Amino acid sequence: SALLVGAYALAPAFISQWLFVVFAAAFALIAWPAAASGADAVQPAISLASPRRTYRWGVLIPIWAVMTLVYSVLSAQWALADVVGHHLGIAPGRIGPLLALVSLLGTVGALAASHRRSHELRLPILWTAQLLMAGAVLWFFVVHGWADFFVAQLLISFAFYAVTPFLTARLSGLDADGSLLSRSIVITFVAAFIGTALAGTMLIQLGALGCGLALGACALLSMPFAWKAFGRGTA
Repeated sequence: SALLVGAYALAPAFISQWLFVVFAAAFALIAWPAAASGADAVQPAISLASPRRTYRWGVLIPIWAVMTLVYSVLSAQWALADVVGHHLGIAPGRIGPLLALVSLLGTVGALAASHRRSHELRLPILWTAQLLMAGAVLWFFVVHGWADFFVAQLLISFAFYAVTPFLTARLSGLDADGSLLSRSIVITFVAAFIGTALAGTMLIQLGALGCGLALGACALLSMPFAWKAFGRGTA
């Protein structure tokens, strides 16, 4: 979000030609040190000659699938926020503050994981958040006016922050030495890279409605993976 807000200080010609490339390069550069941190995490286990850990791949892969799809949807939507805002006639000086406010208020979605019964209700909460993300991202590409523009993004952000605490907690339960979390961070950067890099192409090839449908379908596609990772018998 800081990259998006800072982009408004750049020349319009630069933004139209290089914005997506800059975002993709930024995510790629961040992923490199994150990947290196994973190697540090597993080093103590190797040096102590501890038994090789067997991961629950049947749970881990679905978690990573949900992360990939959710982060890709969010990053693609954010990458196109400026384009949609300009199409609606929102002044460039207003789009930046709106995005910053969405980033701040969206964290309220994390409260979904703070309820005392959130553990036993985690799958319904996840499915609700994924449905909300799918509907909101579709609405975002057909909105009329700055108020709808703001509310649609806010709902997407709510959904994203409602999902991520459950994913992180589930990973922590499978992670003995921190290596899984480090690898998962790399996966989120790769997903953000993919969403950002493909956002412009999707908008050009599919149009606004088609892009919203495609991103909404990605959010819905994450639902069966959430069931696999959080359904009964996986605790």
